[in-house]
Amino acid sequence: MDFTLLVLFCRLTNAKSSVIRIFFAATLGAFLGCLVICINIHNTYINLVFGFLISFVMIYILYFKKIKMTFMQLIRYTMVWYVLAFFVYGTAIYIFKDGFDIQKMFITAAVMISVSEVIKYTGFIKTIRHTDSYLYRIVIHINGRMLKGYARYDSANMLVEPISGADVIVVCIDTMKSFLTEKEFEFIRLFPVLPDSWDGVTYIRGIPYNTVDGRGIFPGLRTDKVDIISGNATVSYYGCYLAITERPVSSDSTYDFLLNYKLKGEGVI
Repeated sequence: MDFTLLVLFCRLTNAKSSVIRIFFAATLGAFLGCLVICINIHNTYINLVFGFLISFVMIYILYFKKIKMTFMQLIRYTMVWYVLAFFVYGTAIYIFKDGFDIQKMFITAAVMISVSEVIKYTGFIKTIRHTDSYLYRIVIHINGRMLKGYARYDSANMLVEPISGADVIVVCIDTMKSFLTEKEFEFIRLFPVLPDSWDGVTYIRGIPYNTVDGRGIFPGLRTDKVDIISGNATVSYYGCYLAITERPVSSDSTYDFLLNYKLKGEGVI
């Protein structure tokens, strides 16, 4: 039951995890749950606390070293799992009022797997706002140079380069300083004022934006290739633009880039 529930949880939260990792998390969760039952604690609130701690351990194992996740994000994922588990088990117990045997457990598991398959293959759930914080490793390729960092998938980033229609990734100038050439940095610093001579730097374009704070134009740097990495899976995109802003894209420096809503890695349905 815990295994199929974890599969459903991964589909709902747009997170990719291996079958072995899911199985290990479910097995450890069941083992710890049995230990709590053997202790035979009669206080309901203490049992709820133990249940949350077991859930935390399961989610930690599920995502351990898979993605760069803050402690608060891990707590948030644990809460989603906790609520989902209560809902599924509570619903199953309500439907099967006369008891919950092996056959009914298989029926419940089959229903959960069917729901998770519908979610995966029909795109029934495109994004969940909280799970937009899912982070990927990213490699930017420009003119033989590579820039590595972490990127957050953001369904609200719908920026495009107006001439080519290419998708846009947002990055702070501080992240780019050591990567840019002297000419590129000078042109971007002066933007939107154009220098007298581009000296061959023809891949910098204006990226218009419109937010609640106002509207304007970002300097945009065309990339040769962008690799979005999740675990052992890599998705590559070509010809994207980097919109360079003076403001940090992450308030706590957890990530360096904001992905366009079309640029989905393996962890996003």
